[in-house]
Amino acid sequence: MKFVFFLSILLLFLAACENSDNVLFQDPGQESLRMEAAVIRLADPAEQQRNADTLLLNDSVFFTATIYPSKSVPLKSFYWTYNGIRLGNEFSFKTVFRELGLHLVSFTIVDIFGDSLSDTIRVRVTQKPILDSLILPRDSTQGVHSQNGVSFVWNLKESDPGAKVFYRFKLFDSKNTYADTLLENPFYFYPGELSDYQKIMWSVQAINEFQVASEHTISAVFYTGSAADGGVTGTVYTPIAAAMRDLTFELRDSNSQKVSFASQTQLDSLLEEGFLHLSPLAAGNYTLVISNKLYADYRSSEIPVRIASGEVLDIGTILLVDSAPPLILSLDSDSLLLPPLDTLTFLIQDQGLPRTAENFSLLLNGIEFTDSQFRQDTLHVFSRSYRHSFTEQILTIRFSDGFYQNQEKTFYLAPFPPADEGENP
Repeated sequence: MKFVFFLSILLLFLAACENSDNVLFQDPGQESLRMEAAVIRLADPAEQQRNADTLLLNDSVFFTATIYPSKSVPLKSFYWTYNGIRLGNEFSFKTVFRELGLHLVSFTIVDIFGDSLSDTIRVRVTQKPILDSLILPRDSTQGVHSQNGVSFVWNLKESDPGAKVFYRFKLFDSKNTYADTLLENPFYFYPGELSDYQKIMWSVQAINEFQVASEHTISAVFYTGSAADGGVTGTVYTPIAAAMRDLTFELRDSNSQKVSFASQTQLDSLLEEGFLHLSPLAAGNYTLVISNKLYADYRSSEIPVRIASGEVLDIGTILLVDSAPPLILSLDSDSLLLPPLDTLTFLIQDQGLPRTAENFSLLLNGIEFTDSQFRQDTLHVFSRSYRHSFTEQILTIRFSDGFYQNQEKTFYLAPFPPADEGENP
């Protein structure tokens, strides 16, 4: 009987020891104790698109651990390990990764009974691929045959040896995309046809298997053409969007004869998209002018063009601006001294964009003056607000055509005679 009693007491004691974890980690009626370790990358917003578990070499990071529920828990110790090596005894700390590869970072807590709980983070440390500037065909290569296909070669200068690298290759011109593909090797052969006498652009960006891309993209251009003729290419730009409509060009040879193109309409449409492309052209000297059909003030200066056999000349960007300032003319006087009239009339001569009342301002004796009306190209100034002055007045008209071409002109207003003077015979 005594044996049975002592055996029961022993079993109860062993059961209490076996459930000691529950006393600490799971009190009756409360949720289980959980712990979570995390890594926070200190990076620019542009870098936040990278996978959270992928870091770059020399990235600064915070490691932090959280215990749930967040009430006081009697702990004996807690610590971090990095690839099995003990690091520190803080719940959070800052560090820098200086080795490539896969790393295991763990946070462990130990209670007063010696029981432990841990969480492990797998971190891949990689580096951005770096492309070499050595490429084929070389930048600005001329006379590339457009019908025989083109080979492209580039070089990977540096990368993470543990990560496979892919290459985003693009081949295009101002109107067409010939290739846009992802490659496993640093070379590519384009077997198709390209446009003749055209500026062709190509680019390569390296991206490793962890979606980390090279910081810089290799880009270059080459020009297709034959051994006999050549061409000219470039871009057209103006910050005034309305001035990009209804563009045209005129090309004259060394004898001042206009060069005609059967596809003039299509070439004009291409201009409105900002691209200039003229070919084929015989070797020689030419003069090029870009202009707007509706607004004659929007006209480039004469651009000299020298075409060599088998080459396409890239003249860069042509900035189209309003080349002539507005003219302000009085319709009441041939001089700057204006007669005493109820309404003064001025003509604004300008062949730029359409004008509105916002394009001009008036000053009377240096003070803003608004008693006026502007319609199309005519400005009317009314004298009712100053006609009772018996001294000469100074009227200044300021006009802007919307593209940095400003004009200011000052007139002198003769005084009105006394009211009874006009009644004398």
